[in-house]
Amino acid sequence: ILGLGVSILFAIIGAVMLAWNRATLRRKIREKLSIPGNFCDDFNTHLCCSCCAVCQEVCQHSFGF
Repeated sequence: ILGLGVSILFAIIGAVMLAWNRATLRRKIREKLSIPGNFCDDFNTHLCCSCCAVCQEVCQHSFGF
C-alpha cells in the first residue's frame, strides 16, 4: 500500500510541475501577442484541461488570434 501512495504522490507532483511549466510558456505567448490573462487562470486551465489549453495556444501562436 505504501508503494501505491508514493506512486500517486509522484503522479500528482508531476502533473502540477507540468501545468506550471505550460502556464509559464502560456504567459510568454500572452506577453508576445498582448493577450489579456493571468498566470493563475493559465495554471488551472493546464491542470484541469491541458488538451484544450494546448490547442488554444497553438491556434493563438500560429494564427495570432
